[in-house]
Amino acid sequence: MKALLLVTWIIPGQAISGYQAPFSTMELCKDAAQFLKNEAARLEDEAHKLGDPRHIIQVSVLCVAQ
Repeated sequence: MKALLLVTWIIPGQAISGYQAPFSTMELCKDAAQFLKNEAARLEDEAHKLGDPRHIIQVSVLCVAQ
């Protein structure tokens, strides 16, 4: 089953950005979604290490069947 990954990034001080990416299977889409969640957590950890606890990075990811 084909899937579409819907992504929205929310980063303080920047415009909200979003995009869509097609995948050939739902499993590949879910793997990509998890990668993006991990990346958001990594970026937020880096911001905290730099001493900016207000820098909350959020990513919304959703895989939908096509």
